[in-house]
Amino acid sequence: MRDNPELHAHYLFLWYVAVFNSGINGLYLFFSFFLSFLFLVRRLVSAAVNSLYSFYWDIVYDWDLGHRGSTPTHYLLRDHLVFRNPTLYYAAAALDLTLRLSWSIRFSSIKLTDDLTMFLFELLEVSRRCMWIFLRVEYQFLKEQGNRPTTSKNVQAGYEVDSDDDGSMLFKKTGTT
Repeated sequence: MRDNPELHAHYLFLWYVAVFNSGINGLYLFFSFFLSFLFLVRRLVSAAVNSLYSFYWDIVYDWDLGHRGSTPTHYLLRDHLVFRNPTLYYAAAALDLTLRLSWSIRFSSIKLTDDLTMFLFELLEVSRRCMWIFLRVEYQFLKEQGNRPTTSKNVQAGYEVDSDDDGSMLFKKTGTT
């Protein structure tokens, strides 16, 4: 049995296969960890890019804010504001960005099993969407008023829209209709 060259070749082949497979398994473990890390980084970057683009879309197109040529009193805001305090718009933009990033990063990488934490994330997202709706309706209202300064709908509703010196919209109660 010791002198059988075919058996030696067979054992030598099995030895090479075992060494090769153990090396491949080590490389597989290393590269699987490395690739999972790269996959995690890719997911986080994709989530951040998605959130930043959605934030830009909210500010510029949905809320009509972010104007570079705006008045010095309302930097990066539109000329006509329904709310008199421009700090509300800046706070809404900061809150929108923060909540968008937290929501998308939550679903891209972190696996939370705590029900309370998941509930808080969902509650924050619902509040962000409510804030978005108020600012979107405000912009649509101002856009509508820009096209038709005084409409029969506004008079029928009992309100007349006027502009203040600082660009804020004033709602004046009209007489009974």
